[in-house]
Amino acid sequence: MVTQLLMEGWFTDPYGIHEARWLSAGEPTKLVRDQGVEAYDAIPSTAPERTARPIAHSVRAMNGVDLLRSGTHTLTLRQALSRAASSVLIKSRG
Repeated sequence: MVTQLLMEGWFTDPYGIHEARWLSAGEPTKLVRDQGVEAYDAIPSTAPERTARPIAHSVRAMNGVDLLRSGTHTLTLRQALSRAASSVLIKSRG
């Protein structure tokens, strides 16, 4: 089961304004898409009208580089924490 906090990618627009809206950490962002064209539109101040649903689409992999943002990739909590921990650069004062 994927928790809402880990939802990342293209979903149906929960506000019903656009075809799709990018969700990051389970929260709608201003990045939207209509007929394949991406744009920015402010997040409405009203509550979402519907539940965001993941949008399945075909992805042409280019050596696997683009797969992390495919919209269908989700992480378990353990994977997300591991990835976050490995990306932190620790600088020591000496």
